[in-house]
Amino acid sequence: DLTDIDFVDRDVTAEISVGAGNLQVDVPEEVTVVLDAQVGAGQVDAFGEQSSGLGVHPLPTDHGEPHGGTLRLTLQMGHGNVEVNRECAR
Repeated sequence: DLTDIDFVDRDVTAEISVGAGNLQVDVPEEVTVVLDAQVGAGQVDAFGEQSSGLGVHPLPTDHGEPHGGTLRLTLQMGHGNVEVNRECAR
């Protein structure tokens, strides 16, 4: 859960690697996310777009607000599911 991090006017890089299982990453609404998600076998659901199968490697960028900052997020999963969502309005 990355929703409590202040990305305003910052460029942040994060990498997460998981062998098998499920990985869910929640990001703040205002940050632009440059996503590199690699899954050997499984599914990626990023900002409502889904890809599944073998060798899944979608590269979507989801734009946030001006001055909301940028998160360059690299996710690697051997076998399983990856999900990236915007935080829900509180």
